[in-house]
Amino acid sequence: ARNDESFNLDEVEEKIRAAVQGLTSGLPGLNLRIHGGSADIGIAGGRSLMMTDIDAHLGVTLDKLAFTISASSNLADRIRLEGEIAPGKLAATGRLSVQNVDVRKLVEFVSPASSGWIDDGAATLSVEFRTAALKNFSANIAGSLPSLTLARGSRKALHKTKDFKAIVTGDEKEFRVVVERLPLVSPPLNAAGELTLDRKSSALSVKLTGRDLDVGMVRESVLLLAGDVTGVQNAFRYLQSGTIPELRVEARGRSLADALNKYPAVSAEFHGAKIFVPGPDLDLENVSGSLLITAGILECRKCSATLGKAKGRDGALRVDLKSPGGAFHLDIMVEADARELQALLVRHVKDQAFQKELSRIRHVAGSLSVRL
Repeated sequence: ARNDESFNLDEVEEKIRAAVQGLTSGLPGLNLRIHGGSADIGIAGGRSLMMTDIDAHLGVTLDKLAFTISASSNLADRIRLEGEIAPGKLAATGRLSVQNVDVRKLVEFVSPASSGWIDDGAATLSVEFRTAALKNFSANIAGSLPSLTLARGSRKALHKTKDFKAIVTGDEKEFRVVVERLPLVSPPLNAAGELTLDRKSSALSVKLTGRDLDVGMVRESVLLLAGDVTGVQNAFRYLQSGTIPELRVEARGRSLADALNKYPAVSAEFHGAKIFVPGPDLDLENVSGSLLITAGILECRKCSATLGKAKGRDGALRVDLKSPGGAFHLDIMVEADARELQALLVRHVKDQAFQKELSRIRHVAGSLSVRL
């Protein structure tokens, strides 16, 4: 069957309800089997789900319609769907198993606007679902995705993963996907997240959590994919290595691309990081503290760091990421050898009046504590 015209979900739901009620009331005891069938299911936009080698069984009683369908398709090697539907409210329960689904083709079929983000990947899925009519549903998804190549235009990044688990729910107000577990092998990362779509406004929100991050490896992967995005480029221009026990990212937009191309809110605790600050050319090492990025502004609070032999503590760093030469502010208590501190100030403080006064100080010795 094929029909490229758009359809009204309420109308489709009423037609399905009438068909199910007609079968259960008019043909109780029916057992229908299909072997070697085929179907081409088309929807608006020219997208098509083609199914071949269909084996199906339909059993009808007065109170339910039971079905089993197994087929090959253009999206996956094999699809098997089994379940039961009760007439009236179209309450259904069932199980869907999919072998080697092509992730790029699946996303292209479900959401063409987001298909450009997936270049390659094949997943095996097991889905247990429950529905009340067509607009209210929930599904528990478990699966394996050995590798996934993400893309932005010509930019690509390969990610190796393990088994994952997710929950998908939807009603008349919103559609939500909660990824409970998505462990990555390369780059090493334990990820989780949530995507919510408001059906009325089409507003999309994304929340991501990453644990046990190696900043250097994540930096390399993200720059491969989004190194041309100013905020991403500038953020990783400053943040170069280290360990982040937990990272939280929140973004909003009209689509996934819109949300991620804006400046997401990022918060994290990090240890042993290396931060390079262009302009004053500061190589801060062993940086620990709380990181916050909002509206394109990077802030580090309660920071400690080393700069050469100097040690800093109780610091605050603020950098504008919206441009390569964005405003920079550092407020930190520094403890250092007097000569080391003097040399540090000569290299990094460009104010001429300050430099003139500093040049008058000679034969310094001992240790100093000063707030910069």
